[in-house]
Amino acid sequence: MKPEISKGLRTIVASREFTKRAGRKSARVRIEIGIPQHLPAEPGLSDWWACPIRIRGLGQPMLAYAGGVDGLQALELAMRHASQMLSGTKAFHNGQLYWGKTPLTHELDFALPLQLASLQSAIELTLSMLRKRRKSLSREAERGFRVMLQEAVRGLAACATQAPRVEAPENSKVGAQRRLRRPR
Repeated sequence: MKPEISKGLRTIVASREFTKRAGRKSARVRIEIGIPQHLPAEPGLSDWWACPIRIRGLGQPMLAYAGGVDGLQALELAMRHASQMLSGTKAFHNGQLYWGKTPLTHELDFALPLQLASLQSAIELTLSMLRKRRKSLSREAERGFRVMLQEAVRGLAACATQAPRVEAPENSKVGAQRRLRRPR
């Protein structure tokens, strides 16, 4: 990691602790995200921002960074990258990572931002499995999958209603579609 990026780890702006449990032994695992650093343009490129990431507690500290067009994008991408880094560890694959008393069994369990594509891919994969195996699935299993998908949709809808509402600009196509659908 470039020294100009790693200096961002002098001040940690966000962190989260997990526990690695192996038998009776437990150890603290900590994600640390440093201050996004503005970096000058490289030849042929524009200037950019990099946000340093450090994961401690799984042996040698893991260091990485995420780059973006500005500090906010670099910070968001750093959180996404941190979950990808942890989900790629041996401790995660062996079921040894916990957040409090909850075992981390899926990347969603880290409660860090995910790419929308990963959520969409999970839904599409489940639907594909249902379509391909429809003839071989029992009705009970098919109902179970449907209920699980309906619960996921309700959960996503609940998250969406709690998120602050952002209106599209009046002159945009999305804004015009919303005005047609929702009377004010």
